[in-house]
Amino acid sequence: MNDYKVVAGMVQFDPKERSLSDGRKVRSVLVRAIGSNKQVSVTVWPSHAHVNIKKGDFVVADGAYEEKPGQNQKGESVTYHNLSATYFICFSGDPTAPAATDESPKEPFQNSNDDFNDLF
Repeated sequence: MNDYKVVAGMVQFDPKERSLSDGRKVRSVLVRAIGSNKQVSVTVWPSHAHVNIKKGDFVVADGAYEEKPGQNQKGESVTYHNLSATYFICFSGDPTAPAATDESPKEPFQNSNDDFNDLF
């Protein structure tokens, strides 16, 4: 039995594409999920073929989720986390972008909404 979950996180590698027996092409992306920090393999179906996905993107996927026991390359017992995406959103990122600096803003924040002015 599958649970249904939402996974949000960063794409760790460029997608892998594979063909199903009926000729359809699906992509798999490995996502480091926020909150749990688990590595989740997300299957992206042809209905989302128009979505460009690459390493460093932030994605949100909703769908059938399952955990399967297995062994890694070292022969150790592991749990694989898989999600079959029914809904999929991708926010483009740049993993090579430089980190933010500690430089202070040039001007103080100005809020145009009077209800919030006393907060800043």
